[in-house]
Amino acid sequence: MVDFGDLSLAAESFYNGADEAGGFTSGGVFFPNDYNSMWDVWSGFAYSNRTTSEVSAVDVSSGNFLPYQYETRAGGAFAGENFAVAFIGGSLRLDLPVERQVPQSMAVTNVLYAWASMTYGDSFAKQFTGADEDYLRLTIRGLDASEASLGEVDVWLADFRAADAGEHFILDEWLVVDLTTLGGGVHSLEFSMDSSDVGDFGVNTPTYFAMDGLVAIPEPRLAALAVGLAVLGGAMALRRRKA
Repeated sequence: MVDFGDLSLAAESFYNGADEAGGFTSGGVFFPNDYNSMWDVWSGFAYSNRTTSEVSAVDVSSGNFLPYQYETRAGGAFAGENFAVAFIGGSLRLDLPVERQVPQSMAVTNVLYAWASMTYGDSFAKQFTGADEDYLRLTIRGLDASEASLGEVDVWLADFRAADAGEHFILDEWLVVDLTTLGGGVHSLEFSMDSSDVGDFGVNTPTYFAMDGLVAIPEPRLAALAVGLAVLGGAMALRRRKA
C-alpha cells in the first residue's frame, strides 16, 4: 500500500524535486522526478498535502492556472493527508519493489490546474466541448521484467464524446481504478496520457494527474514461497536450539 503517509511535509505545502534528489520513495516504491533549476520546472512525480479545490475568479479571467498544479479538484488526498502529482512528458514508469506483482488498485483524480484548463481554456489549451468530442485519457500499462506489455487500463479524466451532454464530465473526485486485469508478473507500471486537443508540439491539455492509495501484492506462488522459507528457517533454528 502506497499512500504517501510516510513522507513529511509542512501543512499546505508540496515537494517538487527542487533539492534535485531525482525522486522520492514511499511504501518501498521509488517515484522519479526530473527538476530543472534553471527554469524552475519539473516532470515525473511530486507530492503535496494542499487542500485547495477552487480556482480564484481573477485566475479564471486571466487563465493563470499554473499555481494550481499541486492541488486536486477533489480537495486534497484520497486518504490521509498526502498525495502524489504526476506530470508526464511522453510516458512515466514506476518500478515495483518485487519483480512479479499483482497490482490491485489505485485512486486517481484531476490536478486542479488541468481541471481548470479543460473547464475554462487557457493560452495553450482549449476549453473542452461536446461539439469537439473532447477527452483526456490516462493509460496505465503493466510491464514484465523484460518491459513487455501485460495489459493496460484506460482512465478517462475527462470525456465529452457521448451524444448525451448529461454524460460529459471532467473528473472532480477521486476514482478507484481496478488494476487486477493487468494480471500477475507485473514488474513496472507505465503511465501515458493523450487528449483530443493536440497541436504541432503534441498534447496541449496539461498532462497531469494525481494518485493515491496504490495497492499491489506479490504473486501468490512467491508469497507462498516466502512463507514456506520462513517456516523452514524457523524449524531449522528450533532444531539447532534443541541440539
